[in-house]
Amino acid sequence: MKRRLRRPHAFSRKSGFPITHPYKDAEVVEWHARISLARELDGDEPLRVCDAVTRLHDRYGVTHFVRPSRHRLVCYRLVTAFRDDNFLIQQWL
Repeated sequence: MKRRLRRPHAFSRKSGFPITHPYKDAEVVEWHARISLARELDGDEPLRVCDAVTRLHDRYGVTHFVRPSRHRLVCYRLVTAFRDDNFLIQQWL
């Protein structure tokens, strides 16, 4: 198992190696926006959840949502395409 550095910046200062990532600033900002929007699917307010579903569909073309079975999204544009004891797949109509 890999050990994660608790303070990667301290390692960087001591070793002289910079901490970098291969992504452009705009890509990181867009990734954060998508993650934030996806997290809204776990909200407590049904209208906000359905709004997040619609925005994911409109902005990113999302047509299927894979969820734990106990966390079904209740939105009029979604139908359940598959369900078992663990997961369900809901499809945009």
